[in-house]
Amino acid sequence: MFFYGETADAWRWSQVNPLFFCCLSREVLANNHNSILRVSTGYMVRSQRNLSSLKSRGGVPKRRSCCGGAAAAGRSGFVPGKKGCGGALGFVGCTAENGWAGEVGICSLPAQMNFFHIKSLNAKTVGSALLAPGPFYLNMDTFQRILQFIEDDTSTFRQTYEVTSAIAVMRDDSLTDSEAKRLQWEIDALNFSISKGKLTPISQQTSWDGKVIHAYPSLEIFGAEGLEYLHSRAIDSTNAFLNARYFMLLWSAPGEFRHEDTAKLAIDALLGLLDKKAKLTSIDVKDELEQLAIFECAVEMVAKIYPYRAGELKTLANHWLFTPGLVEGFFSLSLIETILDYPKIWKTDELLKLPGLLENIMDIYIKKPDFFMSERAFRAGERLASKLQQDVKFWHNKLGAAYEAFAKHRMDDESRMIPLGFLGRALASYQAAKNEAKVSEIGNRYQRVSKELQLSEITVPLPAEPLRALMKYGEARAKKLLERSSLEIFDYLAGASELFPPIQSIRAGLEKQGVDFLDFATKLNFDINKNVKIENGGNGSSRLDELNIEYKLHLRFALMPFLETVIEQGILNGKVNANTLVKWLAEKTWLGQELEETNSGKEVRRYNWLGLLAPSLLEFFVQKEASLKSKNIFTNYVICIDSLTLKFEGILRDFAKRAGINTVTTGRNGQVREMYIEDILTSEKIGEFFHENDLAFFKYLFTASGVNLRNNVAHCYFRFQHYAEGYMILLILAVLRFGRYQL
Repeated sequence: MFFYGETADAWRWSQVNPLFFCCLSREVLANNHNSILRVSTGYMVRSQRNLSSLKSRGGVPKRRSCCGGAAAAGRSGFVPGKKGCGGALGFVGCTAENGWAGEVGICSLPAQMNFFHIKSLNAKTVGSALLAPGPFYLNMDTFQRILQFIEDDTSTFRQTYEVTSAIAVMRDDSLTDSEAKRLQWEIDALNFSISKGKLTPISQQTSWDGKVIHAYPSLEIFGAEGLEYLHSRAIDSTNAFLNARYFMLLWSAPGEFRHEDTAKLAIDALLGLLDKKAKLTSIDVKDELEQLAIFECAVEMVAKIYPYRAGELKTLANHWLFTPGLVEGFFSLSLIETILDYPKIWKTDELLKLPGLLENIMDIYIKKPDFFMSERAFRAGERLASKLQQDVKFWHNKLGAAYEAFAKHRMDDESRMIPLGFLGRALASYQAAKNEAKVSEIGNRYQRVSKELQLSEITVPLPAEPLRALMKYGEARAKKLLERSSLEIFDYLAGASELFPPIQSIRAGLEKQGVDFLDFATKLNFDINKNVKIENGGNGSSRLDELNIEYKLHLRFALMPFLETVIEQGILNGKVNANTLVKWLAEKTWLGQELEETNSGKEVRRYNWLGLLAPSLLEFFVQKEASLKSKNIFTNYVICIDSLTLKFEGILRDFAKRAGINTVTTGRNGQVREMYIEDILTSEKIGEFFHENDLAFFKYLFTASGVNLRNNVAHCYFRFQHYAEGYMILLILAVLRFGRYQL
């Protein structure tokens, strides 16, 4: 098809099909790219020989030759030429809606021949929508012509956008209301996306809580009349792609057509599309996705009315999988995944040949190397081993080897972040395989590479004035609080709800921001000891990170200036010190109460927690007071932070036991052990005893979702410079908040 007009650089001769071209009116030539296109007639060239003589100069024909006719050229389009070609002429005459006309050697065919009619069309769309390949039918009305176009041009099962776009262009005012309604049903049916036997909308809108409030298309838009029409089309159509789509839609819709016969007709159409592939010696890579989509739909439909034609599906799958050189790894892996999804069709004894095939596929992707496909092959192997009751450690070892290869391949990363991520994955895989030799080898390699880790630092400046105002506000609040007595000060710190940001408000604010790019990205988080934590996209880790950032900013700029002022000014005026704090804990909390426990010898022992907490509190206030009242500003908070961090875990565990909350679990080799602090704080039962804002603060301070203070102290990851005063202040606040909850 040819298309030209006086828009030289944008619209050169555009050859899609050598048998058709169209001529633009003068209005288009004047308005150029953004014009509203009006074309009333298509023009047919009877021979390729005549086309070869057409040239382009600025988008306008320079020379035209046909049966001795005249040649003409002009800047505004065709100009009148010689008539009377005796029927052998290569062109059909034309007219334009704005009254301008051009005649080109008229042959015996009628001059006014509307192959297509366009009311309005953006010029850029012409090449893809208006001039879509395929014949236009002369002696038909618009509706029949469009139906024939659908019948002839629907040649794919997955993507029908080009067909529906062309239909939208071909519609005009000559359609009756009934025809327009039926045509819309055609478009709606073609606009469904089909995957694994399920029809899904091409677009949908959801509310803030994830509920679908609008979807297009939907099965409800057809109604009984629309489904009846589609049923007649499914019966009458000779296009297998349309047969399959219509019958699958009818099967999916509630009503009279959802019965076994409809499913069988859909399967017949799908297998008809697949049948020709069964005899091929190779499959074009471009055709793989199309064939997989059809195959998956056929499997899903067969599973609904098993065993109808199940044997033919199995034969085809075996042909594809076990014919050497027929299909690539992606195609074979996808087939195996589909087979594993349908145990109703493929029984266990039919899977015995798949492990060897799957191992070969995984080896291909390890050598490439292809990280994502290797992981995908591993997951299939893991499922296959489970079904065949084979040892899954084989596949964990394969995955570990894959990660090793990827780490070696990416040693070009100077930051060493990517190879460390893969080595961390390899270590986890070999641990799952209980391959102690490889665990030791990879662990040593990880430690060597981690010494070369180089992470760049990105500083994002925050607005100074609002932060300065916020900090001053916190200091003013603190000075107002210090006008009260010591006991009232600690009462406020232990119970005031406004100290912490409402955790639900932070979550709600983040949810309103919508989906973030990082929600789908794999992230590598390195802790203080360069140990990597891998977070795959889609598990909500991005939202958790954002929540922690918001929480940290609140503590840093709103809470800490307030607490630091309370501590420093309280020490100077004598209201806040070790003595007043210990007195408050003894009088107002269960931490000062005498408790009992029985040892394994039935001996009753009495204790209280205050005797274990007081030394660290005294150490902190001694050092802080010395720094405030002397010229020696050197402080050392190592002992007090280490002690109070671990003691908090103890009081939490004791509280949980006395509240009837389970604190034991099993570790390696089935050994019973105490839960970690993170396990206790994240247990569902603990939430019944603490306010959610206090619990969020404890989690932020002590677990891996925040500062991870307990882990860093217990495993000695902190160096001297990490023992900051701020941690001790937050620990004191944690003890105050925890102590107010009574047993």
